[in-house]
Amino acid sequence: MKELGNKMAMLRHNNNLKQKDIAKILNVKENTYSKWEKCSNDIPLEKVNILANYYDVNLDYLLGISNKIEHSEKLN
Repeated sequence: MKELGNKMAMLRHNNNLKQKDIAKILNVKENTYSKWEKCSNDIPLEKVNILANYYDVNLDYLLGISNKIEHSEKLN
């Protein structure tokens, strides 16, 4: 899931956000989010879905299944 961590970092940087900003959105501690970006810990799928919705990208893009950034289909 290294690609997921890289995409999380890229999207965060592209949106001029800090890790603490995204951690707050995900309702986790900053060090937890940092470990997800570094692929030190696995990120729960529900948090990946929140990120996809927040950045308006689809899950296939975040998970490395597709390289096309498409608008997400919100899963609730």
